[in-house]
Amino acid sequence: MLAIDIGKIKNRAGARLDFQLAEPTDAAAYGYDSFRLLEPLTISGTAENNGHTIAVSGEYGSCLELICARCLQPYRLPVKAPLNLFFAARAKLDADGEQDVYPYDGESAPLTPHILAEIYFDLPMQPLCREDCRGICPHCGVDLNQQSCSCAVQQIDSRWEKLRDLIDDTEKGER
Repeated sequence: MLAIDIGKIKNRAGARLDFQLAEPTDAAAYGYDSFRLLEPLTISGTAENNGHTIAVSGEYGSCLELICARCLQPYRLPVKAPLNLFFAARAKLDADGEQDVYPYDGESAPLTPHILAEIYFDLPMQPLCREDCRGICPHCGVDLNQQSCSCAVQQIDSRWEKLRDLIDDTEKGER
């Protein structure tokens, strides 16, 4: 787990600590199974004791593997985003029941679980390998980005079903 050693600054208001961290991270071990980190999670920034909290600011990055919602193929998504976290010895919930300040444990402030949560909440609702992904055929299952299929696709709006039945009855000579 990536963590900042804050032992030198936690009791000194105004003290700063620059850091650069990198580590291969298994997102599934933290409960995130909708993505995988293909590259080490990198974090760089500054931790500063502002008297009440340890403010951590900087940037994180990695490369994710996601599964396309249309064609079900894995694809890579680079991520790089700003990081702003606050740590205190005794963290409390705010008025909305949210935790904006996280607790640190002894001499270290853990970053990995908070960054993975940030990544998770920034994921697209419907991950797509590309905007024009054609998906898979619902009849034969072929990846339409790779090849065409010979399935007869007849899409009829369900609101027109009765009209089609009427036409079928007319063609049969019924009324």
